[in-house]
Amino acid sequence: MTPEVFFEAGMNTGEGPVWDHRTATLYCVDSTNPAIWAFAQDGRVLDRMALPERIGFIALTESPGCFIAGLQTGLFDVSLSDRSLDFLMDPEPDLPGNRINDGIVDLDGALVFGSLDDGLTEPTGRTYRLTEDGTLQNYDSGYIVSNGPYPHPDGERFFHVDSEVGIVRQFRRNSDRSFRRDGTFCDWDMAEWGIPDGIVCDADGGVWIAHWDGGCVSRFDSDGRRSHSIDLPVSRVTKPAFGGPGMKTMFLTTANRDIDCVREPLAGSVFVIETEFTGLESGIWKPKWTD
Repeated sequence: MTPEVFFEAGMNTGEGPVWDHRTATLYCVDSTNPAIWAFAQDGRVLDRMALPERIGFIALTESPGCFIAGLQTGLFDVSLSDRSLDFLMDPEPDLPGNRINDGIVDLDGALVFGSLDDGLTEPTGRTYRLTEDGTLQNYDSGYIVSNGPYPHPDGERFFHVDSEVGIVRQFRRNSDRSFRRDGTFCDWDMAEWGIPDGIVCDADGGVWIAHWDGGCVSRFDSDGRRSHSIDLPVSRVTKPAFGGPGMKTMFLTTANRDIDCVREPLAGSVFVIETEFTGLESGIWKPKWTD
């Protein structure tokens, strides 16, 4: 499993890769040079939509090329075709120093996302679950940077990362499909591994975690034991996603923010790894409420 350059993008903070199996398109965002990128399966750039404010994530909707997105000021409906941004809600009007960070559509169709303190110092970040009928639940708090929400394929567990303190939190589902804390998933060694960032799971229950300032992506078995580690030629690896034919291709976003690009000329690129594992298709947001 050898990483290769998919696109030498030079993103400031490449994040949130999402594979749309319906159109064989890879999407990702640049959080701090705000934009949405679209790539063909062969690495060609199909589109780049600049944004007026920082972005944490995009998630697929029933219309290809249209997304629900977490931006600096809240959740928005976004369309690449007409460049529209339609405001939906601000989950944290009481926390102007926060912004939305990573998010994903869960196995049951809910949108799960978290926030961070924009100064990266205060534990004001929270995690949220927005159901398809429009109910917003704040189910956890105390994060400096909430990252990597992802469901385990066992259907019972869910993961969030508190990146700045190096904790990969494990949750269990309640009867109403909301979450409760269930300890930590693995023993993360920040001194050796850097900061835990984005997460994806494979169909066998493996949990893949990107290493910011660790220069690799690691797979952990379902019980939290580190089983694989793949080095990349850049230090700030942000998030993996599966896609491609048979969902066996792993895409990895990276960042060149505060990096000496002479020493790391490929920082900020998107990388690709052909794996022996099979990923899960990206969830699709299908809201059941009307304005």
